Amino acid sequence: SLLPPTYYYEATLPPQILKSNIGRFFSCINRTLDYSLMSSPYYSPELIVNILANSEEPIDFLLLGSSTNLAQAIILNPSIIPKIKTVFFSAGSFTNASISNQTFPYSTDTSGSSYNIFVDPLATNIILQSGAPIHMFTIDAQSFLPLNYTQGKYYADLYNVTRFLQDLVFEAPGCSGQTFDDFDYWDPSAAAYYEQVATTGSSSFCNVSTTLTVIIDLLPDGGFGRTLYGGVEDPNVTVCLVADNTAFVSLFWERFSQESICLRNYNVSPAVTTIDLQMEVKELQEANDEL
Repeated sequence: SLLPPTYYYEATLPPQILKSNIGRFFSCINRTLDYSLMSSPYYSPELIVNILANSEEPIDFLLLGSSTNLAQAIILNPSIIPKIKTVFFSAGSFTNASISNQTFPYSTDTSGSSYNIFVDPLATNIILQSGAPIHMFTIDAQSFLPLNYTQGKYYADLYNVTRFLQDLVFEAPGCSGQTFDDFDYWDPSAAAYYEQVATTGSSSFCNVSTTLTVIIDLLPDGGFGRTLYGGVEDPNVTVCLVADNTAFVSLFWERFSQESICLRNYNVSPAVTTIDLQMEVKELQEANDEL
């Protein structure tokens, strides 16, 4: 990334900071979090390479933050590219906002850029140039989906959503020191868009979708990190530009009352904890002693 280290690390959230932030949020909503869940022994790009290399079928990627890990995986082993089915971004903006006077190094995202691309636009560019099919559920579309308590509460109660899940959504502004005016259904809307497109080929709440050639502005000026209309030789990207608010909000809350797509499509084993591993090691040691 071209970002200075302090900003870059804040954006990418190392595991210890991520755990701390999540822990503070759970405390804010009067819940506890089990930190004994084990993380992968691989660092993220290695894990992506291993999963793709051993997969019999191409795999979709839903990027709800920086593109860094997937881009590094592509650099690490370009042979995985054919195994990437589609990359879905929660990012991109095509409103053509005027360029600001900001200069490198940046302390915040530039005018007209979307944060998830701005934190590592070089990584986004690597993925765009890889040839993998790309969808962007843009911040232009997400701007039609503000987090409104009255509206959300109506649908949450209508679909009998649990208090815990409601708290995860409705307490987010207050627990992060912000207001409802600061929040849209950003990544949840991108995730819902991905699920619909991946399973049915289209989205019921994306009102305006089109295919554009896209480039990333990498010039170190006030336009750094913006998504721009490209030329005929630039990558084609399917972008959602306008979203239907009522259709999405109803779908979002109804989805909580439905079966998980992961549980439906995969055999999901319980997460392995530190205690589980310790017990397994103890059993193996006892078996070895008997031999």
